[in-house]
Amino acid sequence: MNDVLNDLAPVKKMKVRDKEVPYMTSQWKIAIRTKRKANAKYLKNKTLETWELRRKKKKRGKETEAECHKELLENQSCWL
Repeated sequence: MNDVLNDLAPVKKMKVRDKEVPYMTSQWKIAIRTKRKANAKYLKNKTLETWELRRKKKKRGKETEAECHKELLENQSCWL
């Protein structure tokens, strides 16, 4: 019975990510989203061009994350 149900209406798997950190900005979210899209594009079509695009987007995502951390630390020093 379960085999028939799984064939007709399979159970979907879904990844659940952790909650966002409090210093996550919209700019950082956009960088992560574009990085994921570039990675998916590379996985579909593994060429040097898509590899370079993926590498650049990954680098930009890390830079944006570092900027957010830096801003957080600067703002916290004002609270002390």
